[in-house]
Amino acid sequence: PTVTITVKNTANKVIPATNTSGFSNRIKTTADGRNYIIITAGDTLFRISINSKVTVEKLKQINNLKNNEVVTGSKLFLN
Repeated sequence: PTVTITVKNTANKVIPATNTSGFSNRIKTTADGRNYIIITAGDTLFRISINSKVTVEKLKQINNLKNNEVVTGSKLFLN
């Protein structure tokens, strides 16, 4: 089933967030059992957090990120 999530921006306008259908298809697993995705254009830690059910802070901790920036083509671990 398709899930639609909406988020209000600071101007109180409703904007669509990432559609969560298909996200699980992007998750890969390393030989040692760690799950990850490859960052694609439009990805944000917030959207990945919603889709993966891992908090932004936890994603930052797992990946040793100092800020919320992610780079297209890079690997982001989910656990």
